[in-house]
Amino acid sequence: MILETATTLADNYDLDGLTKTGWYIVDTPTNGPGAEQYFIQINRAHLGTYTRIMQIAYEEDGGSIHVRSFDSSGAWSPWVNLSSTASVIQSYTSTDTWTKPVGLVEVEVEVVAGGGAGGGGAITGASQISIGGGGGSGGVSKKTIAASALGATETVTIGAGGTGVAGATGNAGGNSSFGTHATTVGGSGGATLTAGNADGTAAAGAGGTAASGDINSTGLHGFSGLRLTETVYFVGTGGGNDYGGGGEPPTTSAAGNAGTGNGTGGSGALNLASQGAAVAGGAGTVGRVIVTEKF
Repeated sequence: MILETATTLADNYDLDGLTKTGWYIVDTPTNGPGAEQYFIQINRAHLGTYTRIMQIAYEEDGGSIHVRSFDSSGAWSPWVNLSSTASVIQSYTSTDTWTKPVGLVEVEVEVVAGGGAGGGGAITGASQISIGGGGGSGGVSKKTIAASALGATETVTIGAGGTGVAGATGNAGGNSSFGTHATTVGGSGGATLTAGNADGTAAAGAGGTAASGDINSTGLHGFSGLRLTETVYFVGTGGGNDYGGGGEPPTTSAAGNAGTGNGTGGSGALNLASQGAAVAGGAGTVGRVIVTEKF
């Protein structure tokens, strides 16, 4: 059995620059998996011109083991805790406060913003129709956060779904966030195509954006409404996502339909000929934050 001597590094040493094969000891490293003392093992593999570097971090007290890798793309992957054996899922659909539990190793958060409302339908005269575009879905951010980077509590903010407006553009969805760690923007509302019978388009609402996560995804835009003639038209469907479906458009004179689930867009409204009252687009759905606690 060959014993290899570990090199002691300065406290707060930046692990992003540690790529030489061997063993190391470091306390509270920068860009490490947490604020502990670690034994760090570096392995390298080569295949032609391709090189992959792996860092394995062992907590000095015999606790968790973490791993991440670096390849020719030029970026380190997020740390993965190989020792997490239990998890608890907290799901929020209204603004609240998350409290860090004892023994937590890390959390995985999914932050979903509210969806936008669809566009409304205007008052119509004889031989006229008015349609709305679908609202966009909210942005989605996903992030793994070490327990040491979390406060004793974190504010969970949930964006409301956008509300429809009779005969006008729908309101945008609200923003969602988990503390300052991940933030998402609500989907935009769909527009209204005013009464008439000539060809025209009711613009769809754009999907919301996301920031600060390991993975940031822009929401799906709604679908535009299209009028070709008084009798040939398409009302906009709301933008969906992995958490629900966008609102389905009405088939007769009516307000739009709300999306399902969380962070989805509402459909546009429809007013056929000779309708004396404007109608609203379908509402977007409320956002959501999911916190998976790992111990």
